[in-house]
Amino acid sequence: MSNEVPARGHSRPAGWASVAWRTVLPVAVTIVVAIFLYGPKGLLSSRSSTQRDDGVSRIAIATKDSNFNVVPPARGGASGSVWFRSRAPALALQLRAAGLVPSHRFQLELSTDQAVYTVARLSSDAQGRLSFDTTLTQLADDRCVVANRVPPRPLQGRIKIKFWVRRDWSPTVAGSPCSGNGDGDSTYSLLEEDVGTFYGTH
Repeated sequence: MSNEVPARGHSRPAGWASVAWRTVLPVAVTIVVAIFLYGPKGLLSSRSSTQRDDGVSRIAIATKDSNFNVVPPARGGASGSVWFRSRAPALALQLRAAGLVPSHRFQLELSTDQAVYTVARLSSDAQGRLSFDTTLTQLADDRCVVANRVPPRPLQGRIKIKFWVRRDWSPTVAGSPCSGNGDGDSTYSLLEEDVGTFYGTH
């Protein structure tokens, strides 16, 4: 019988499995949590647009700087959303926004590939919030637009729309629905974060 000691085969250091597990586990947990929170349907998802199963689309709107980057609320930016049914004979809109100048007048503009339409005059409340609902049977300037009116456009076929909210620089006229802030400031307060698509079914 030989007294030679068998050559020791190559083996992993003792405790290798536990060390590897302690290294991999935190990474795996981090990935799972990130997907849960920030994935396509995550709790903290910041997608600029969504479409529900019932055909209602949501487009985020926000304050943007000169480079068209979103200005966060911490830096004085406003934000909101526009909801609409993406396929219908009429364009029913619901707009909600916050963080705007309190008790101020604004204009809602809809920009398409053909023209920009000023469709409504809005007023923020004392907390700087906007709440507006309307149904449009065509794209057209409101009655307050006198000069350079754009020809109306029927809501037919596929229409790409951008939603803009700008300060109303119009003169202040007591009791008039067309009364603005009278300060000459027409800067945009809210711009779309995505382009909406509407299909007119007339």
